[in-house]
Amino acid sequence: MVTCEAEQILDDIKYKIDMFGIELVDQQTILLHPKNFTDSSFFDSEFKAENGNTLNLKVFTGKDEQAQGFMVKEKACFDELVAFFNDIQYPVNASTILKNNETKVPIYGLVLAS
Repeated sequence: MVTCEAEQILDDIKYKIDMFGIELVDQQTILLHPKNFTDSSFFDSEFKAENGNTLNLKVFTGKDEQAQGFMVKEKACFDELVAFFNDIQYPVNASTILKNNETKVPIYGLVLAS
């Protein structure tokens, strides 16, 4: 298990999100997919902010003007998270609604918003 100090940044999201699915894309990208509580699916990590900009929900480190989600304060801890998720051999392929199409996305775990 890895524990990192992180800041929750969800200011540009119009609705409350309680839970996210975690998708490890590569060594630098951990996307967050909002959980759909009407069934077992998740929603896209990409969304339009109130100002019209397209933003991504993700776990990130450092400044990222195009991101909302959880900012891990230390890069070394972010790297530990990536290594932890890399060790998971069989993520759950969960139904995810991406741009109005349902597809399967590997979900490595869940994170709760506060």
